[in-house]
Amino acid sequence: MYKNVKRVTVFLFCLFGASQIEVRDYPDAKSSDWFKIYILGVGNGIGWANSRPNRASLYCPPGVLKPDAHAYIAILDRQILDESRKPDGLRENTPIELLLLRGLARKCPCKQ
Repeated sequence: MYKNVKRVTVFLFCLFGASQIEVRDYPDAKSSDWFKIYILGVGNGIGWANSRPNRASLYCPPGVLKPDAHAYIAILDRQILDESRKPDGLRENTPIELLLLRGLARKCPCKQ
């Protein structure tokens, strides 16, 4: 029962104006349909931000990168695992949107 309450709480939090989802909420959220739609929107937003003219790229995908929600979740899973292994660890209040951006930059680095 508590797990369902937590899921509903996370959903309502996101629905009514949450600007981010934190790492602490990610395990419960990532398998839900609403999260898949949300993370796809975040990924698309990062992609649009990456296409700004006359600005340094945030990440450099080979060709046209069109990942789906599952690909973004896989990138997040990897980034969370890697950051949790760092000496200072991963904070529970770290926004997953930031981690997705870092994960994309790591997966598709730009040549300098």
